Amino acid sequence: LTSFLLATTVFLYHGRGIRFSSRAVYTALLAGLFSGSGYIFFVKALESGKASIVIPLTALYPAITVVLALLVLGEKLSIYHIIGILMAIGAVILLSMK
Repeated sequence: LTSFLLATTVFLYHGRGIRFSSRAVYTALLAGLFSGSGYIFFVKALESGKASIVIPLTALYPAITVVLALLVLGEKLSIYHIIGILMAIGAVILLSMK
């Protein structure tokens, strides 16, 4: 909430006289909504699970970006990318074991 109020204050102060397209405003609002939702889910995950498991799982977000780039943009993965993703998933599995 504090960062939202600070960003709004900066936007209102520095944004005078600047015209924004409605698409840009909606995109920014949607990004803020997803970011806030992600933070809420992160805090809920920390409340229900051990931080030693939750934090490494959240550190896999670059792998999700790679998968989205593969699906949405049609980018190709090299063998090094695939090995890196598999090793990161393996590390999370090893960290979650007792």
